[in-house]
Amino acid sequence: MHKFIIYCTLMGALIFFNSCSTLSLTHLTSLKNLYPYGLLGDDYGILTLEDMAVNACIGNEGPWGSGNLAYPYWQCFPVKDVSVECDDVGYNEDEKSILSILAFVVKSNKESHEYLSKKAITQALCKDFQFDLKKLTQNEEHVCLAGEFTDFYTREYGEAAPVKTESWSFERFKTKKGYNSASTYDLKHYIKNRCKPKIPSG
Repeated sequence: MHKFIIYCTLMGALIFFNSCSTLSLTHLTSLKNLYPYGLLGDDYGILTLEDMAVNACIGNEGPWGSGNLAYPYWQCFPVKDVSVECDDVGYNEDEKSILSILAFVVKSNKESHEYLSKKAITQALCKDFQFDLKKLTQNEEHVCLAGEFTDFYTREYGEAAPVKTESWSFERFKTKKGYNSASTYDLKHYIKNRCKPKIPSG
């Protein structure tokens, strides 16, 4: 009897994990079938068709590396590899505030990226991004970043060897808990009025 119960428990767990794997594969396949260029790698179940649709509205879709500098691509990284820096660029009289360049920095043994704000923002707003990243990544494993590729450059980290870094213009980031954007538009309003997602066939 005990062996039978253990067998049933193991079979149930196996079916559950297989079902989860199938759902994950179906989700990723759906994203990449409808938007073949918009996601570089895996999204770990974070992104939606609406997320892909917004990027397709911002710039014409095309493969990464084709010289398409207007189309934002999504990439997802381990939370432990991502941080937000506020690079001080000085006091601005018009804003009556210290301005900063927002920088989402991705650094690991395998790769290095920087997602930079397209213009300087107030230091207070940059601190808000730091707070939101901490809040939305708490107990999460991955975070996704969207941005337009700009260039490669070499960044130095202290006494370590220089690292080849990919530079991107920051659009927004997202986890399973929510998102934050560099743009002022409301995402739901933007989707409803401008960027309806493609519909899977069948």
